[in-house]
Amino acid sequence: MVVVSLLSVIGALGCGRIGFGTDGAVGAESGPGDSGIDSADVSDADSTDASSDAEPDSATPTSILVLGDDPGATPGLVDTYIVMARATTDHGACALLVAEGADFPSAMLFGVDLSGLPDGAVIERGALTLWTADRAGSGGAGLRVVPLRQEWQEGRECGPDGAANWIERLPGVPWAAAGAQGDARATEAWFDGPLPAGADTEVIIELPGEGFQSWLADPATNFGILVEATTSDGWIFVAREGTEGKRPSLRLAYR
Repeated sequence: MVVVSLLSVIGALGCGRIGFGTDGAVGAESGPGDSGIDSADVSDADSTDASSDAEPDSATPTSILVLGDDPGATPGLVDTYIVMARATTDHGACALLVAEGADFPSAMLFGVDLSGLPDGAVIERGALTLWTADRAGSGGAGLRVVPLRQEWQEGRECGPDGAANWIERLPGVPWAAAGAQGDARATEAWFDGPLPAGADTEVIIELPGEGFQSWLADPATNFGILVEATTSDGWIFVAREGTEGKRPSLRLAYR
């Protein structure tokens, strides 16, 4: 197990599970899963028992909604990646995702459907789980997670031209700035920290519940998130079209 803070690496590299957090020290006391969400509660996305008629309060037990394409998850998480070097290419149906920095500018996009949550839900925290397929480059890498501010589509191809891509978010509709930069994204990151992972490693990135809650309160502001490398190197991850059991998932703890 590797425990990582935003300021320092406390553990060693290697295969296994890595927990990241928004408070700078995640996994140290989080229990199973290292994401702040007890793994005993996430075996079945349909096992939640929150009542939509009850007013959430501190005594309401926490329930879990797991979004993803692996067995037991609820569909509601889509993904693609955009690449400067292949500026017009659609990667929506590719089995891998790429997030690399200056060496190969690219970023991953994730769309999140919150309609599976009951009325009145209060989201306490989120955890984005990814599996590394390989290192993109020879060095280490950090990751940044930023909410998007413009509508985009996942795409249906892997290689041909199409959107979303580096230039266009929808067919014929450009991003505010190429690469989903500028006004296409928020200025404040939900996560910005190191990624001392090895190949074939489960990576858990904790995200603030308030961000998802703001989307729940105003669905028109939900354009998903962008995940990018903060160093020249980066990582290749398994996409939702990739290996079963290693596809991206988003766990939302709510009451």
